[in-house]
Amino acid sequence: MGIYISLAEETAEKLKNMILAEEIYKPGEKLPNESNLASLLNVSRTSIREAVKILIAGNILEIKRGVGTFVKENPGLASNLFDMIYLNDKKQDLKDSLDLRLILEPAMIKATIDFATEEELESIFYYEKLCREACLSGEPYKELDTKFHKALATASHNKIFEQLTPLLHQSITIIHNSIKDKKIIDSFTENAVIYHKKITECIKERDYAGAELYSRIHVYNALKNINLI
Repeated sequence: MGIYISLAEETAEKLKNMILAEEIYKPGEKLPNESNLASLLNVSRTSIREAVKILIAGNILEIKRGVGTFVKENPGLASNLFDMIYLNDKKQDLKDSLDLRLILEPAMIKATIDFATEEELESIFYYEKLCREACLSGEPYKELDTKFHKALATASHNKIFEQLTPLLHQSITIIHNSIKDKKIIDSFTENAVIYHKKITECIKERDYAGAELYSRIHVYNALKNINLI
């Protein structure tokens, strides 16, 4: 298996360094436009666009509609308590993220069973269905996968779980962006199809033990698929 830093991630690291270390762009300052940044960093405008998204997720940049892209007033200080840190060692980053999910997700899903409203349950079931259909039809499903897990976190009614979710689910982005082996990709897809559905069925039945078991198996399989255990 090969895990590598994508060009967009590399570009994001360079831009982040220009902001946080070199202080070329200071808090509250507007960045050059997309074309100028692409020329400056010798990458495509697409890479700049993706890098900006990464740094927005990391609470370093923000977009002001109709005005441009700006450095946050407190760049890198996460308003949700946790900084989206993109480590140089992506394999270790991935393992750390999945290990934390093994510990935390069963507790989060238990809280979801206890506190989810009917509307929140419908959102969970909706995104599970869309994600499963995308997987089975061979369509990209990363965004739907992320929305499914976000719906679970929201329904837990625990702000810390909600705040942790973007950090923990770096693993989804890393997996989708970095793994090219078709057999491994197929294994991840099958894992999502089977265990998302089992987890939602347990939530419907208020089956704490089943939900905990399947959430652990789901993450354990991810670790196993990429030889991290």
